[in-house]
Amino acid sequence: MRMWDSVKEIQMYCERLDLVRILHKHSFNFFNTLFQTHNCIIRECFWWIRKGKQFHDLCNEYDVAITNNFLYHDVYARFATLCSG
Repeated sequence: MRMWDSVKEIQMYCERLDLVRILHKHSFNFFNTLFQTHNCIIRECFWWIRKGKQFHDLCNEYDVAITNNFLYHDVYARFATLCSG
């Protein structure tokens, strides 16, 4: 067991995320803002970001669903799965 593994469980029970998950959550919030904007130039930028490998990998890690004008993600649920597994 690594030293930080025991801390992850405490973070989970306190409903806190580690730094990596916080950054992922903020990235998703930013992408969601880009996705929902009415500015056609910004939406075009999002479509280019969406084609990238980093975005694709991030979406696969969190089982992201893109629906009508909403980018659904649940970083907390994924973090809980990682801590319990």
